[in-house]
Amino acid sequence: MPETEPVSVQPQQLTELQFRELRGKYFTVRHYRVKPCNHLLDQINEPTFRNCENCWFTFFSSHGELVQVTDKAMQEQGAPFLDKMRGCTYRKMFCRYMSTLARLKREQDGKETGIAEEENRTVEGAPTSGIETRADSVEM
Repeated sequence: MPETEPVSVQPQQLTELQFRELRGKYFTVRHYRVKPCNHLLDQINEPTFRNCENCWFTFFSSHGELVQVTDKAMQEQGAPFLDKMRGCTYRKMFCRYMSTLARLKREQDGKETGIAEEENRTVEGAPTSGIETRADSVEM
C-alpha cells in the first residue's frame, strides 16, 4: 500500500476590507447614548460623568448582578465598607437608585390597588353611564 503525503493547506489571506469588518464586529466597543442627558455610556465601566444621575441609573439598570451584590454588601457590611470598596459617589448614586426603585414600586402598587378598588365599586354599584342612559334621552 503506497503512503500518501499529507496535503498542507495554507490559510487564506485576509484582505484589508475583511480584516476591518472582523475588527469592527468582534473588537469595537460600542458606547450607547443615555437618552435624557445624551452622554455616552460605557457598558463595562462606571459612568465617566460622575455626577449625572441619569447615567448612573442606566448603569445600575443594566448591571443587575452588581446591584444585588452591592445591596447585600450594604446590608451586611454597611456604608463605610462600600465607601472603601467603590467610593462615596458610587454609594450615593446606589442609594439614590435603590430609593427610586422603591418609590416606583410603591407607586405601582398604589395604582394596582386603586384599579382593583375601582373595579370592585363598578361591579357592586349601579351602572354609571352607557347605552341605557343614552336610550332614555332619545325622543321619538
